[in-house]
Amino acid sequence: MAKEQTYAKINPRYLRRLLVQHFDVIQERTNDIEVVIICPEDGCPDKSGNRSINLQTGFTNCWRCKKGGHVISFLRRHDIEVDTESLEEIVASNPLEDLEKSLEEPVAQKTVSIDLPEGFTPIASEPDCIYSRLIGQMAQRKHLYLQDFIDAGAGFTRMGEWEPFCIFPVWEMNKLVYYQGRTYAERFEGVSTKRFPNKKDVPVGAGNWVYGYDRIIKPDVQVVIIVESILNVLSLRWKLKCEKVKHVEPVAVFKHAISKVQLTKLFASSAKEFCIMYDGDATVDAWEEAQKLSGNRLATVATMPVGIDANDDSTLAFERYLKRAKYTPGNALMDSLGF
Repeated sequence: MAKEQTYAKINPRYLRRLLVQHFDVIQERTNDIEVVIICPEDGCPDKSGNRSINLQTGFTNCWRCKKGGHVISFLRRHDIEVDTESLEEIVASNPLEDLEKSLEEPVAQKTVSIDLPEGFTPIASEPDCIYSRLIGQMAQRKHLYLQDFIDAGAGFTRMGEWEPFCIFPVWEMNKLVYYQGRTYAERFEGVSTKRFPNKKDVPVGAGNWVYGYDRIIKPDVQVVIIVESILNVLSLRWKLKCEKVKHVEPVAVFKHAISKVQLTKLFASSAKEFCIMYDGDATVDAWEEAQKLSGNRLATVATMPVGIDANDDSTLAFERYLKRAKYTPGNALMDSLGF
């Protein structure tokens, strides 16, 4: 049985003051909900700021060293004293019981209010304009159709830094929570093929959202396929429709790592199985993530060849899905050894 620990709920202002005083805070990525710092853990290679501390929940995690936990334990580990007079309350907490309880409760939506880039125009409203035609050509290069992008609510803008990108909105509970961009030009010097919004415009980052969430909370969904990118989701939706496969929905978690928030949202689905289909260079991560999911549902892994993802070859992705393997320590070990 997990040992009971005593945690304190800290006043957000007081916690922020402690963090600013003792750590290197990355101001441009810090907001009212989250403080981002350079991780001070021994052996962590972080130099750009990969540790986040949630001022509301008190949980912290580093995307480089993967060390997480409650901020109280984190502060004590680094010999930082917390003034008990600044605490709002002390609560006894059993980590395993807390996790089980959080998975049983409905997912709490963070309060966000964002807008799409200035001048955003849905493709559906101007399907014959030059922007839509260029985006249609990009869709073909990605083995998709313009209609797939229209169905996803994608669009464009004629102004600003987002002008060279097809913009994909991310919705949860019918509310706009995030967006990402993909260049529609075949060659565009000096511009990355992807674009992400900054913290000022979108204060709650991609790690808090699941692309396709509204689809997986429907009661008839039996299998959820977890991929990294929006285009992978669109390709799998198209292929599953062609193969007349029902009750299976793909979602994207934007990286080859599932955050605690995303994990809770996935478990809000009534699906019986979670299948991870990461890019071929993240197979080890896929097995590690499957282990997180296996304690609550059936967890499987569909491995892809290095350099090929579901968007590159949806037929191969579907074949790998049909041959997916159940998570067990033995299967994970055998796959890592190349068997």
